[in-house]
Amino acid sequence: MDDREITKELEVIEAASRDNPKAVTESDFNLAMQFIDSENNAQKREASRVVGNGAVAFPNKLNEVIPKLLQNTKDTGTVVRWSAAYALGRIVALPEYANSDLFDTVTKLAANETDNGIKNQYLAGLKKAEKQRTK
Repeated sequence: MDDREITKELEVIEAASRDNPKAVTESDFNLAMQFIDSENNAQKREASRVVGNGAVAFPNKLNEVIPKLLQNTKDTGTVVRWSAAYALGRIVALPEYANSDLFDTVTKLAANETDNGIKNQYLAGLKKAEKQRTK
């Protein structure tokens, strides 16, 4: 597949999984994981959103992709940072991650982010994570 075909495939998976995370198959999730650190910003964007949508279905695969998402939070492209925040917000809200170091990392990212759209993605995930956290 060429870049356009890969991007289109990721867009289709993201659209299908947006309201139905169970629509993400393991094959879809693995494809997205491959393109989180693509040189192509559209692929990074869509791959991150697929990972965010499918995170609940594949929590055992997230440790592999979290470092790549964290790297994308430093990208100069707003859409790449927003998509990374989208995925990280959904991951940190999972019970497996709400009490982890990722919570503190996402809290710091939110505090340092100047773009309100991106910051809101972090804050939405942190709000959900707060409900999962044990005291």
